[in-house]
Order: sequence, then structure tokens, then C-alpha cells
Amino acid sequence: MSGCSPADQTQEPTQPIIATSNTVITRDLGCGQLTPSTKQKIIDTWGFSDITQQELVGAQVKIGDGLEKGHEWWVVTYQLPRAESAPYSPSYYITDAPGRPDHLTWIEVWLVGGHLTDWNGSLAWTGNLRERGSAALLLAASCPWA
Repeated sequence: MSGCSPADQTQEPTQPIIATSNTVITRDLGCGQLTPSTKQKIIDTWGFSDITQQELVGAQVKIGDGLEKGHEWWVVTYQLPRAESAPYSPSYYITDAPGRPDHLTWIEVWLVGGHLTDWNGSLAWTGNLRERGSAALLLAASCPWA
């Protein structure tokens, strides 16, 4: 499990968002509601025992296979129903949690001024895969939440 602490939020982003018009890469990206199992994984992983699934709002975008065939990745974004979490919300993660019952990887991503923090260093995605991951992050930032 990796991510940024709240203190890291003020660091300058290191990777520009990759805007793409390549519809082959992005044609099947779409917004989805957080599933009950993904909501529960968020609650359990981050220790939010005082929050119910009904209070947790967000969205998820399926990126698809990463470097290993069959190992699916997602962008998950959510907001906590707490006033004290407002400076750190919404939260964005690239994760394999929605598709895996056992091993979970959460890579926190900050969207700051049109740039992403360096999420790719943890995954070593290149070319179309990196472009697709960036496009999924941009889409997740615009998804309606439920």
C-alpha cells in the first residue's frame, strides 16, 4: 500500500496529465458507481469504521489490464462525509482492489493545477497504458458521484 500523506499534498506535481484524443485508447472508459464491495474495501483498508457504505460517495473507472494480463486496474475516487477531511478530499487512487479479493494495491494520486503527482513510478506503465491510466484519472475527476 502506498500513497501520500496530507503533508505531501503541497508538493509540486511531477507528471503532466496526458490529454489524449486517441479514441482507441479511451473508447471503453466509463464512469461507474462504487460497488458495495469497493466501498467496504475503502472502509476496511483506511480504517473508516465510523463511516457507513451509504455515507461514502464516489465513482470508479476501469482502466483494464496492467502489465500482467488478467490483473485489472481501476481509478477509484471518493469523498468522506467529514468536515475535517475536506482539505484532503476528494481522494483519487489507482488500485486493483475492485477486482481482487486478497491482494490490494492503492496508489494515491493528487490532481493539482492540471497535473498529476507521480503515480506511474509505482507501476512503470508506458505508452498506451500510461496514456489510458491518465485518461481514466481525468474521467474519474468528472464522474457523477453516487
